[in-house]
Amino acid sequence: MRIRAVSAVRKGQPVEQVAEVFGLNKRTVFRWVALFLTGGQKALQAKPIPGRPPKLNAQQLAWLAQALRKHPEQYEFPFALWTLAMVRDLIARRFAQEVSLCLGTSPCGLVPFG
Repeated sequence: MRIRAVSAVRKGQPVEQVAEVFGLNKRTVFRWVALFLTGGQKALQAKPIPGRPPKLNAQQLAWLAQALRKHPEQYEFPFALWTLAMVRDLIARRFAQEVSLCLGTSPCGLVPFG
């Protein structure tokens, strides 16, 4: 969106109109244009959002993703469908890690936090 907004301004559209079309404050559009002028398109790329490091490393997440493709009964759980509580228990058993889980878009669809 940043690149499209800056491109529109560079093509001659008024900042106020670009801000309205994209649902932005005009100061945001001005800031993006200034970033573009000093650093090019790379300056407009989104920066990673800092946060707590994951409790499970990449190898552990890969194991978990593989495990979740199997039936819970293979890990001695009583149900045929995975629940977040069962996944937490599996992680605790396998890695001795206490985690909170939420659905997300990270590997295997789970985000460790807490």
